[in-house]
Amino acid sequence: MSYSILKSTMRGRILRLAFGLILLAFLVPQTVGQLAYGQSGAGEAMDEAMAAYKAGDFAEAYRLWLLRAEAGDPEAQYRVGVLFDNGEGVEKDLQEALVWYRKAADGGYPDAQYAMGVHLERGDGVAQDFQAAEVWYEKAANQNHVVSQYTLGMHYLRGQVLAKNHAKAFRWLSVVADAGYAIAQINLAFLYLEGLGVEKNPAKAAEWFRRAAEKGHPVAANNLGLLYAHGEGLPKDETEAAVWFRKAAEAGLANAQYNLGRAYELGAGIPVDLVEATYWYRAAAAQGSEAAAKQLK
Repeated sequence: MSYSILKSTMRGRILRLAFGLILLAFLVPQTVGQLAYGQSGAGEAMDEAMAAYKAGDFAEAYRLWLLRAEAGDPEAQYRVGVLFDNGEGVEKDLQEALVWYRKAADGGYPDAQYAMGVHLERGDGVAQDFQAAEVWYEKAANQNHVVSQYTLGMHYLRGQVLAKNHAKAFRWLSVVADAGYAIAQINLAFLYLEGLGVEKNPAKAAEWFRRAAEKGHPVAANNLGLLYAHGEGLPKDETEAAVWFRKAAEAGLANAQYNLGRAYELGAGIPVDLVEATYWYRAAAAQGSEAAAKQLK
């Protein structure tokens, strides 16, 4: 039986993650400050400062970090900057935050270099300057700062903040994907699928979608299902397509719910079941899927 989940080309239907910088909380923090409070550097004073911060004693954390910052410790300088940035233990002061970020960034501290990039990109407390932001992101990225690497990759792919450069997008997204981040693996798969910055290779796209899908990412699972459904980069296998559509649909992805409903309606890889088809169409329509809503009419 022919399989026609898609009414347009697969290229038009493959889901691509929104090209924003805040895509997954574990990878891209909501604010610069969220990068600040991981493991502290060596030194009793730094450990005490971190303990004070975690206990909610921001004033004491500031006092202890400031001592180390004034002694030239780049990590402490960065953390003092974050306190000023967030208004914790001190009055919020972006200008003062930037002074400390710059000291730490000049000292080679990658989180501070990323922070400088963010503020310059947004024009937050400083004149907006995309080229200067790119310089700081690259400094951090070259020190294996994952967020900066991903930020650069997506900026080069999107072509709004920085000039579009698919080769550079491929370079940085490959690094982050190799580090195991599903969000980068999905976007890297997209580059392989479209032949952007790299020779078109649907089989490699399928490989990266699978890696992300096996981590439980619904977008990757749905896209892998589409590749199976159309036999692009993989042998055509409607049964396997339905397996991946189900994983994504059960995770709440509207496009996958529509695709699974369509599979049930057509008997593509699973037995025809119009009750199940209706169930999944309704689930997708409830999330705004116009295609699903049309199937219910």
